[in-house]
Amino acid sequence: MSLPDKNRSTSKGGHNAPNPEEAGPALSEAELTALTEFAGRLAEICGVVLDNVLSRSATVKDAALAPATYEGILAEFSETPHLALEVRTAVSEAEAYLSALLCPLEQAGQVLGTELSPEALADDAAAAQHLAAVSKTVSEIADLVSLMLFTDTPQKAEIAVAEARFNSPEETVGILQDVSGGEEPFRLDYTLEVDGAVARLTHVLPRSLLHALAGLLTAGEEAAPEDAGAAGSAAGPAPFTAQAARDAGEPVSVHPAQFTAFAPSAGEQREDGLGLDLILDVTLRVTVELGRTTMTVQDVLQLGPGSVVELDRVAGEAVDILVNGRLIAKGEVVVVDENFGVRVTEIVSPRTRAAALR
Repeated sequence: MSLPDKNRSTSKGGHNAPNPEEAGPALSEAELTALTEFAGRLAEICGVVLDNVLSRSATVKDAALAPATYEGILAEFSETPHLALEVRTAVSEAEAYLSALLCPLEQAGQVLGTELSPEALADDAAAAQHLAAVSKTVSEIADLVSLMLFTDTPQKAEIAVAEARFNSPEETVGILQDVSGGEEPFRLDYTLEVDGAVARLTHVLPRSLLHALAGLLTAGEEAAPEDAGAAGSAAGPAPFTAQAARDAGEPVSVHPAQFTAFAPSAGEQREDGLGLDLILDVTLRVTVELGRTTMTVQDVLQLGPGSVVELDRVAGEAVDILVNGRLIAKGEVVVVDENFGVRVTEIVSPRTRAAALR
C-alpha cells in the first residue's frame, strides 16, 4: 500500500487532491503506519471472505491511500454508472462513522456474478430486485470481514453496510459531507480480482474515521505490553529457577536446547486464522426443532400413547434449524418422497453463524 507525502498534494482520478495539512488535522507518522498495516490486513481478509462467500478465487491488491475532495469524487462518479455502498464503522458502542464504497456498475456485477449493465437495470422493478440481491451479498461480506478484522482490538468495533444504491453520487457525497461536518476525506483505492474479473474500488473515508481507527489500532498495540507486565506481577507461587535450585543445594545442569529443524511444507496452513479449508470437512450435528414446552415431572410421568403435548409454536410457523445447538436458520417442513425434510426460508446473520461455529 502506498501513502502520500503529508506535505504535498496528490492527483488521483483526474482531480486535484488537497494538501492534508489544509484539509483538517494531519495524520501522524504513527497513525499512518498503523493505517498502512490495517489496510494490508483488511485487503487480505476481504480476499479470504470473498473467496468463501462467492465460492470463487478472489484477491484484493494495489491499495493506495490519498487525500481527496468531495467535489473531485462527485465529478469522477457523476459520469460513471456505479454501485455505492454506505458503510457504517463503529469503533466503540458510542462512536460510529459513515464512509462510502464506490465501484463502476458493470465491474461490480462481474465480480459479484450478476448482470448490472444499464440495460439490465433499465426497468425499475428489475433494478430493485438486483439491488436487494447485491445488498444481501455485500452485507454478508461486511459482517464476516468485521468479525475477522477486529478480533485483536481492545474494544468492540464493527463494520456494516448501512445502505446500497445504484448511481446517485450527489446523494452519497451529500450525506458524507453532512455527517463529517464538511471535513475533506481521504480515498482508499484498491483492485479486486475474482476469477479473472477485475473491479476498481474507491473507499471514501472521512478524516475523523481514519483518526479513530488509528487510535483504536495504536491502543491495541500499547495494551499488549501493559497486559504482559500485569500478568507477570500477579500474585502466585514463585517460579522454580536455577538460582533457587542452587540455594537449595540441588545440582543444576544447564545446556543449550536442541530443536529439530522443520522445513515449511507447500500446503502448510496459515497461522493467521484466515484459512477455512482446515475445518471444511468437520462433521456438525444439524437439528430441526419443531417447538418446546415446559412440563412438571408429574405431567411427564402421565404421558402415554395418545397423549398430546402442546408446543410453544403456532401452527404453520417456521421451524428452527440448529447446528451443534446453535440457531442458524429457519424453515418449513416438507415431504421428500416418503421422508420429512426442511426447506430453508431464512438464514440468520453471518455474524451469528460465524460466532456459533467458533
